[in-house]
Amino acid sequence: MLFRSVSQPQTAEVLPLLLVCDGIGGHEQGNVASQTAVEVLLKQLSGLNMPANSPPEVVGQHLKQALSLVNHTIASRNNKEHRSERARMGTTVVLAVVCFPYVYIAHVGDSRAYRISSKTCYQVTLDDDIASREAQQGFALYPEAAQMPSGGALIQALGIYDTNSLAPSIQYLLLDDPSLLLLCSDGLSDHDRIDALWRPTIQAFTTGRADLSSLSQALIQQANRLNGHDNVTVDRKSTRLNSSHLVIS
Repeated sequence: MLFRSVSQPQTAEVLPLLLVCDGIGGHEQGNVASQTAVEVLLKQLSGLNMPANSPPEVVGQHLKQALSLVNHTIASRNNKEHRSERARMGTTVVLAVVCFPYVYIAHVGDSRAYRISSKTCYQVTLDDDIASREAQQGFALYPEAAQMPSGGALIQALGIYDTNSLAPSIQYLLLDDPSLLLLCSDGLSDHDRIDALWRPTIQAFTTGRADLSSLSQALIQQANRLNGHDNVTVDRKSTRLNSSHLVIS
């Protein structure tokens, strides 16, 4: 998803919701898990009404509760169908809720959020995988850990474990300058493609020199060329802010 930050009156309204869910490869029915997550999150969050300047902990609690419900729904089905280990279906998620003056970002797994301006590209989220954990704990530098055979293995995803083991990452960013929020699955971000592509492909959109349609096609072409091992789809939509976002999974 691609979202351009804009100003907004400080009134209560339905909060714009942006999300990407990616069924886990190698697990059965990952598409079922991702679709379940989308349906539950839309039901729980798309009609959320909150005033601007709501306390961050209040918005964050709503997001945590919604993710916990998704996890419980998928995990319960896994348990009911007696699925174990790699047979358990699961999904990653990265979502953003705009409640001015902040955008709230929550994620589980390795789908990512990037904040991109005309001069910078910043990875907002940290993957829930073994490589990131090793780097966080000081056992290895991330580039080295990422080359480990199990470096990309997820340490958590929605539906794999019981809800009391879930630890979603929830943060918020101040919308204080023109920027884009890109939400994507690893079909686009694998091998640090965003870091390599943002200047030649995305930067022109941040400065108004390219439109969303041309940007979406460029990202699809680059993802298929560079990360053709994974699926990449694009669905253009409009938010109530009269902005645009791009779903990439």
